[in-house]
Amino acid sequence: LEDAVRMNRPELPHDMRWRFAVHEAGHAIVHHVLKLGPIHGITIDMPDGGYSLLAFQRSGSDTLSYRKDLLAMLLAGRAAEQIVLCSVSVGSAGSDDSDLARATRLALALERSLGFGAVQPLLYRDDKDPTLVLDAHPDLAARVHARLDKALAKATDVLNGNRDKLDRLTAVLFEQQALDGETVIDILDDRTSVAIR
Repeated sequence: LEDAVRMNRPELPHDMRWRFAVHEAGHAIVHHVLKLGPIHGITIDMPDGGYSLLAFQRSGSDTLSYRKDLLAMLLAGRAAEQIVLCSVSVGSAGSDDSDLARATRLALALERSLGFGAVQPLLYRDDKDPTLVLDAHPDLAARVHARLDKALAKATDVLNGNRDKLDRLTAVLFEQQALDGETVIDILDDRTSVAIR
């Protein structure tokens, strides 16, 4: 069945598939290490890139520390690419549902509507168009960027501290192209002997 699904889909170039594996492994590791919730699976077998099926715990999710960890997870794919490949791709950016777009919206919300802003945190502002707001307020844009920069640094630290797991998960994901959550957790908790062909 799997072969039938893939038979009309052109195979991705090796380097692109490897980058997708690195990127998705980065998200999964930071999600797991920061205990954001269950991992249901990850795949790089998509026409336009990889996908992580991650769930998020409700307990504590309304705190600043949880939201900072969430920012780190959103930027973890980019961090993993920089660590492993020494470059980043546009895979984390370029669209309204991209990692960078989602992280920027969250960082802006921390500053403007969730009560954690550095300036006038008690004011609630519902920003419908983040681009307009950030372009019109360079000081706000600098604060949002600083939050993103700290989150990227946190993701980088987590991944550097788990480099062996990043390499292992990347290799298995590259080879198998799709992993269920149990397999991912087994790899991250060193409980598996998944063979790499």
